[in-house]
Amino acid sequence: REQFHTKKVEDTFIEKDVQQVHTIIGRATYGYNDKNRIPVRFLSALLGEGSSSRLFLAVREKLGITYQINSFLNSYNDTSAFGVYFSTNQNQYAKVIDIVYKEFKKLKEIPITEKELKKVKEYLKGGILLSLESTTNRMMRIANSILYYNKVFTVNDYLSKIEKITVEDVQKTARELLNDSKLIKVILKSETK
Repeated sequence: REQFHTKKVEDTFIEKDVQQVHTIIGRATYGYNDKNRIPVRFLSALLGEGSSSRLFLAVREKLGITYQINSFLNSYNDTSAFGVYFSTNQNQYAKVIDIVYKEFKKLKEIPITEKELKKVKEYLKGGILLSLESTTNRMMRIANSILYYNKVFTVNDYLSKIEKITVEDVQKTARELLNDSKLIKVILKSETK
């Protein structure tokens, strides 16, 4: 059975009375218990999680042309949804799309630096360690571990998986995941007058 849907789906345009253009560029990818999900999680953090992520710096911080930009990875047992979301005004839409695709291209063609690798690893590990302050989060982590793997992984197990990610893993994942022919766009915008 095919791991996830790999055929190009047509872009979807939804017209609604909204102030900004809302866009998701994304695709299906590896499920929760696939070993390749960890590099995808890393790529999501690198691209658009937090104020030091590539897309936040390039689009919001440097140019100030988007209200929000972030990436996400929603994982389920046998598939995940990966994507980038942004909202901007109609006049800046083409510029934001261009920057997003340029960042995708850079990740596919130019290996990230060891410094950036370390920074994102620290971000991911820090998020896990911060989540330990909440009993609810601890219990959710244990429940997910049992549901998806039928055993309990320790925090150190998760930290170890993150630590093993290499520059090569990131570039390989970017080349596979950010393949233009497999990405779809969903665009919510004002009705054309």
